Amino acid sequence: HDNPTVSVIIPCFNGEVFLRESVDSALGQSYAGKEVIVVDDGSTDGTPGIVARYGERVTYLRKDNGGQATAFNAGIRACKGELVALLDGDDWWHPRKLALVLAEFKRDPALVAVGHAIYEVDQLAGKRYEVRPDRALILDLKSREKAVELANSMAYLGTSRLTARRAVLESL
Repeated sequence: HDNPTVSVIIPCFNGEVFLRESVDSALGQSYAGKEVIVVDDGSTDGTPGIVARYGERVTYLRKDNGGQATAFNAGIRACKGELVALLDGDDWWHPRKLALVLAEFKRDPALVAVGHAIYEVDQLAGKRYEVRPDRALILDLKSREKAVELANSMAYLGTSRLTARRAVLESL
């Protein structure tokens, strides 16, 4: 598709402190073709009420606590998008994140996933750290060397910076 639907999956557990900022950053993306799904992993705080305020703009799934991977899996099973973007409930995105990532998928239709640099913020210390590769990496897994390169660069395919084709995530 020229403009595929992107499913944004936000897992959270007791996320009332940061969840609003996370959801607002997903809803505020300049790319319009998205759905936002919050998967509540058994929160005991005010998370359900926070999500309820968004009404129909956000799909809310609640499940028993099982950890982040189970929350992502529940979201993947429920989503409708051709592409899935993962966003931790205590992170937020730049307003053009999805547009920039989708431009990469459009540029190379063979891509199955796109990751990118992030900033880690230590609010208490008032510090910001950039976490990024020293170059663009294309990982094709057609050789042992490429598999090792993937293993060594997983930090750039972690949550909040990973967008992948839903079909690939479902097969995993």
